[in-house]
Amino acid sequence: MEDELLQPISLEGEKGKPPKPDSGGGGKGRRPFLWLLVLLVLGFGLFLGIYRLPPPAEPIPAEPTPVPVPTPTPDPALRERAERALQSVVERMRPLRQAEPEWWAGGAWDQIQMEIEAADQWMADADYVRAADAYEAVIPDLDSLAAQLPGLPERLWPLANRAYANGERDRAVGLLQAMLSVDSDHAEAQALLPRARVADQSFERLRQARDYAEASEWDLAWAELNRLDSLDDAFPGAADLRERVGREIGRLEFQEWISSLCRPGTSGYGGGGAA
Repeated sequence: MEDELLQPISLEGEKGKPPKPDSGGGGKGRRPFLWLLVLLVLGFGLFLGIYRLPPPAEPIPAEPTPVPVPTPTPDPALRERAERALQSVVERMRPLRQAEPEWWAGGAWDQIQMEIEAADQWMADADYVRAADAYEAVIPDLDSLAAQLPGLPERLWPLANRAYANGERDRAVGLLQAMLSVDSDHAEAQALLPRARVADQSFERLRQARDYAEASEWDLAWAELNRLDSLDDAFPGAADLRERVGREIGRLEFQEWISSLCRPGTSGYGGGGAA
């Protein structure tokens, strides 16, 4: 037993067998090359990607933060001057507005209104120097209009009558109200005012009656005159036209009566009478 264990192991069997192929034999030399090729391809692709990227946009400069400008505190004395001038204008405007100056003061009143509006705007903008100057400049013009108020009714009465006769309702009413604002007891203005409020309608009825009269449509003209009487029985020009139309209607009625007497079978001229 011990002798068998001491025998040398034969190596013939080992020599006769072919060597096993080594799976990692020759490929070990090609692996670095493949990795290098992959890295080159990736690097080239990365380079192309970076090359095709658009250029970076230039940074937009930040706008400077506006610095608030300190508002100067207005001089209280200038403000008080402007307020005093404004109060003087208001006191003078009140009686003038009641006298309807737009109907008799003409362009002077329009100019005053424009100057006051400009002064009001400067007052709102806290430009007290210009506001005070503008208010003070308009005061003499207001005083000039106010000086006309005492004699206003006598001066406006013929203007109001003319506007009323021409059918200018708004102007006639405005002038009459201006007269009554100065003299509330003006009897003529009080009597004319309600008729002036329908002056446009009265004038239209009179115009239509005249047109019918010119066309010898006497019945239609008479009907229009009756409508005029229901509005204003004292409208200027209506009395003369009524007299003319009435005279023509009377003449036609007389002719018709004469014609009826002359018809056969009737008594009178040419009638022949009964046998």
